[in-house]
Amino acid sequence: INNSIVVQFKNKKDKVTCRLIASNGQTLKTLIVSNTQQITIPLTLLAKGIYFLTLQFGEQSVTKKLLLGK
Repeated sequence: INNSIVVQFKNKKDKVTCRLIASNGQTLKTLIVSNTQQITIPLTLLAKGIYFLTLQFGEQSVTKKLLLGK
């Protein structure tokens, strides 16, 4: 069981906004990072369920679905 998610970036100079969103649309955590190659998002306090991780950099964004089952 993974207790965290590690996100790696190719271009570490870009500003990246990371949002962890619950299935009801509530934003649980927002991180804004720059000048880094990776971030670690802890999952230990989250209940089992469906979450979404949205990464936004410049005009682009990517959303990934997370399924947590403990």
